[in-house]
Amino acid sequence: MADEIIDIFNEHNIPANQRVLKSRAHTLGLWHRTAHVWLYRPNGQVLLQLRSPGKDLYPRMWDISAAGHVGAGETPEHAAVRELHEELGIRATNQELVFWGVKTLKTTYKEFINNEHSYVYGYRFTESLDTLNLQTVEVQEVRFFTPTEMRQSLYESSVGATLDVKLVPHGEYWEWILQKISSCCLS
Repeated sequence: MADEIIDIFNEHNIPANQRVLKSRAHTLGLWHRTAHVWLYRPNGQVLLQLRSPGKDLYPRMWDISAAGHVGAGETPEHAAVRELHEELGIRATNQELVFWGVKTLKTTYKEFINNEHSYVYGYRFTESLDTLNLQTVEVQEVRFFTPTEMRQSLYESSVGATLDVKLVPHGEYWEWILQKISSCCLS
């Protein structure tokens, strides 16, 4: 994917009045914003995407349903709607997204220092997976996981077992997401 210009923030999510290329932000560990959209079924299943082999970060690992950087001058809501359409072919509106909060995530992977304020949204998805149009440079495949399957994969990953399912190491963020989805499905 082409590099993009993003706005920079401080560790408290206050604008730094600076714009840089995403690659530079990752090289220097500059704080920026992302949008995460988690698709869930009424029964609590969560759609995860298998990241394409060509991805710089965590290739061939299962991750957020749809996610991406908030472009320069863009709102997180607009980025969430855009990413849903680009990665999965879903045409959603801001009103269909449920805002779950902002999570501050710090990750280091190889030469990447990823410091981000992630605007997290839920999206209730009741359609068939056949209706999705995957952006193959980003997404290799998608599938629904039960919360039990996700927790089992997280536990097995932490003890070093060989898994068929490898989740991106988001740490406690995974459990926070499962709690959010659980509360949506119980209401």
